[in-house]
Amino acid sequence: MGLVDVLRGVIRTSTADTATLYECRHCGTTLSVDAETCPTCGGEDVACYRF
Repeated sequence: MGLVDVLRGVIRTSTADTATLYECRHCGTTLSVDAETCPTCGGEDVACYRF
């Protein structure tokens, strides 16, 4: 079993639900689910990460 497998197991057992992070692709500001533009830089590209 590799390190990645161990970490995946720890993450799975510590949280039953998945977490979602919305972030501005330009400046990295964390955004709300319904944000269409970044309030910090005005960027319109939103990245969505699911953990």
